[in-house]
Amino acid sequence: MEIKISLKEYPVEAVYLAITTLSDRINARILKQDEKSVVLEMKSKVNYKEIQENLKEVFTNELIHHTLRYRISENNKDLREKIVTAALYSAQSKSDDKLSQKNTAIDEELEKEIDELIKEAEKESYRKDPKKINIPWEEKKQKKRGKKND
Repeated sequence: MEIKISLKEYPVEAVYLAITTLSDRINARILKQDEKSVVLEMKSKVNYKEIQENLKEVFTNELIHHTLRYRISENNKDLREKIVTAALYSAQSKSDDKLSQKNTAIDEELEKEIDELIKEAEKESYRKDPKKINIPWEEKKQKKRGKKND
C-alpha cells in the first residue's frame, strides 16, 4: 500500500515519528521524498485483512498525533530554552561559589604542605637514609657478594 503525504500539512519529523511508533506493526519504506511530499510504501507485519484495511487510518491517526506533538514542541521551544538556561545559570553560580570556597581551602592546605616540604629540604633531613633506600641496586648486590666471598 502506498501513501502520499503532503509536507505542507504534516512536518517530515512527524512522518518519521509515526513510522517509528508503528514499526512493531508495519514495515514502511520511503519511496520518494521531495520538498512538497513524501511517498511511503507500507505493509503490515501481520497478515490480517482488518489490519491491512485499517493500515492507512491507523497511520494517519498516528501522523496527526505526532504532528500535534511536534507543533506544541515548536511553540514551546523558546520557553523551554529560557527555563533550561535559567536553571543552568543558577546552578552554575551556586557551584562557582562553593567551588571558589573549596579552592581557597585547598590552596591554603597546599601552601602549608609546600612550606613544610621547603622547611624539610632546608634541614636536609631527606639526606638521612636509615633504611638505605638511596643506594643503587648494583651497589647493594656488590656488597652482598663481597660479604659472601669473605
